[in-house]
Amino acid sequence: MLDSKTTYYWKIVAKDGKGGKSEGPVWRFKTENNAPKQPSNPSPSDREIDVFLKPTLSWKSFDPDGDTLTFDIYFGTDSNPPLLKSNLSTNTFNPGILNSKTTYYWKIVAKDEKGGKTEGSIWSFTTGLNPLEKGDIVVIGGSENIFIFDVTEPEKPLLLGSLNIGGVDRVCISGHYVYAIDLYNGLVIIDILNPKDPRKVGHFYIKGWANDIYVSENYAYVGVDGNLIIVDVFVPSNPKLVGSLNTYFFFLMQGHNFSDDIYDIDISGNYVYVAHGRHGLLIIDISDPSNPKIVEYLNTGDTRGVYISGNYAYVADYRYGLVIVNISNPSRPILVRRWMMYTDGRKVDVSGNYAYVAAGDNGLLIVDISDRSKPKLVHQIDVFANDVDLIEK
Repeated sequence: MLDSKTTYYWKIVAKDGKGGKSEGPVWRFKTENNAPKQPSNPSPSDREIDVFLKPTLSWKSFDPDGDTLTFDIYFGTDSNPPLLKSNLSTNTFNPGILNSKTTYYWKIVAKDEKGGKTEGSIWSFTTGLNPLEKGDIVVIGGSENIFIFDVTEPEKPLLLGSLNIGGVDRVCISGHYVYAIDLYNGLVIIDILNPKDPRKVGHFYIKGWANDIYVSENYAYVGVDGNLIIVDVFVPSNPKLVGSLNTYFFFLMQGHNFSDDIYDIDISGNYVYVAHGRHGLLIIDISDPSNPKIVEYLNTGDTRGVYISGNYAYVADYRYGLVIVNISNPSRPILVRRWMMYTDGRKVDVSGNYAYVAAGDNGLLIVDISDRSKPKLVHQIDVFANDVDLIEK
């Protein structure tokens, strides 16, 4: 087989049996170029429904002349999709994470190296519902694995998937990612867009004992011993250290000749509120994540948990139970009330006019805070309560 779109030259020399010969003129011809075959066999198939939100598009095409092919992909929600990517060298493409319950249109133009091209048909598919939106999902960190359960029917929890990443101490969910504190390897980022197939996508090594993690927008805030570590997780596969703050020397200057851990973190606006054990409630300005600055602290007792609601910080305190602080001016926090009916406060959550305090052997305390200066115990659940988190409808 001759090369396509190529000029060839030829001639004939005629010879008899007695040594005579005659040479003919040089002729030439040019082969034509055969265009690529029309792209076919799309995946997802044309008009397919309930497609996964992170699909890999693929198709088939070949060139009759054996030429190397490149592809232009047109993709979007318009029935006449715009050009998205030119000169792809493979017959697969990942358009990223798509919207749920949305119809997408796409087509492929196959091109050879000699100018031939063939436009494919316009195909379509419709995405399904985000798996995380189909029901109530809970993620559990265990001694070695994270476990993902569907608890839409609480009496029949359904295990969807799991992943072994090491010893898991804390987990935080943001979007379709789980941010897990691995006791041995630091921060591990897991994509749970498909809960049945969770995948580790990123890792950031942290030296020290991490007690808590909070993810807000593009940053993960990690309490490590007495340090606050700020990690940029905008690209989950490539987390980067942005800033850090060592609180030891600050408290040493305040006359605290001891160190204590960061037990809990909450964020409101440009401020991080830290439950810092015997140092109390610490307020940090994170308007510049690369340069976090201590704004103020309040000696609330032995602070283990913190929850911000409006202009108030609700503090679970090991010594005083529940402490309420006015933070309308973060640089001047004002103690409103120490509620000492029960001690051993460990974590706190707030909904409406009620605070829910996990108080160890004292159980889960439900406290009426409609009058913050006079909290009232409404109910006490007799369980050992180490942590509490509310799911609000």
